[in-house]
Amino acid sequence: MKDETYTVFVPTDRAFQRWHPIDWGFYPFSVPEFTENVLINHFVNANVRQEQVKDGQTFKTLGGKEIKFTKKSE
Repeated sequence: MKDETYTVFVPTDRAFQRWHPIDWGFYPFSVPEFTENVLINHFVNANVRQEQVKDGQTFKTLGGKEIKFTKKSE
């Protein structure tokens, strides 16, 4: 929609490693489906700012999954 706001979180390597079952050579899987699934589950229908995200906060993705944030001490 024209007036809707979305935030895209950049998928990390770990996001691409969570596809199950995947063994990188022996399990035939659809690369386009895999890529679409990972990417659509990093879009949320909200305007999310990094400084506003709280530890343990979750967001529902456009793909129907949840992204949960955990803040780590440096």
